Formats: sequence, structure tokens, C-alpha cells
Amino acid sequence: MIDTLNLRFGSAVGEPPLSLKPNAVTIFVGPNNSGKSQLLREITSFLLKGEKHHTDVILESVEFKAINPADIDVTIESMKIKPRRQDNIALDHFWIGKGGARRQVHSGSMREAMHAPNGQQQAYATNYVAFHVLSMGGHNRGSLIGDIPASDLQDVPMHPLDTLFRDDEKS
Repeated sequence: MIDTLNLRFGSAVGEPPLSLKPNAVTIFVGPNNSGKSQLLREITSFLLKGEKHHTDVILESVEFKAINPADIDVTIESMKIKPRRQDNIALDHFWIGKGGARRQVHSGSMREAMHAPNGQQQAYATNYVAFHVLSMGGHNRGSLIGDIPASDLQDVPMHPLDTLFRDDEKS
């Protein structure tokens, strides 16, 4: 999803700004009050909205990876949800959603955003990335310590751990 994170400054005073190519697991290490949590908040906000906030102090920009054109239709099908009985569906649109969040998106616009996400970061972030971000904060970390029922990792995630351990290549 993320190709590059561009920061406003380097790892030390006088160093050039950092550009990071995150892996599946990326760890930020530093002393207290060094900006680790702030950077994660800024990244999460960008991933959910597709734009920087005027209060961002660490993150300069995010570059997304395009989805392989051969995988776009499969990816879209995996995101589709059934409309509710009372839902109207506009021509060339479909419903996507996760949890309680759902929205109707234009098929052509979604395909274009997946093909060239950096030209349409807001559409890509709000219609694709936001449905694939797991943010673990104080409000939901407690759910990790209790008994968790078994679930099918190929199915829709029912618990934050399902999302963490899901093999996206097989789903």
C-alpha cells in the first residue's frame, strides 16, 4: 500500500530529510518525546484521508504503491458489500464497506485511483486504504489480552488480530 514515507527532516540535525520505504513491519525507535507517536498519528491520518493536515510537523508526504492492473478487478470484488434494501445505487457505482463504515463509489474512478494512486491520493485513501488500516491505540489495545475465539483468516476480519495475521495474498 505504502511505497515511500517522506519526512520533513533527517535523523539528526543537519541531515537531509528522510525517505523511508516501509516493510510489512516497520519499527520506529527513539527516546521519549522524539516524535514516534506523533509520526504514527500523522501517517494514520494521511492513510485515512489522503491528505496532510495543517498541523503535521513530521510527515512531508506519502507515496502509494499502485495495484497491479491484473489484480484491480479481484481487489474491487473483495471490497464490495451488498447494498441495503433502502440503498439506491447510481449508474456504474457499487457499495464498499468494513465494520460500520460504508460508501458508494464510482467504478471507473475507483479503478483509476487503484491504477494511479498518487494522482488521486484522496480517493485512493478514503475508498481503499482506509478500509485496510488497523490502528491500535489505547481505545482498542485492551481487546488483545482476553480470550479470542477462533476465526477463519480467509474471511472478513472479526478482531484486530485477524487483520494482523490475515494473508492478503491468499484472500
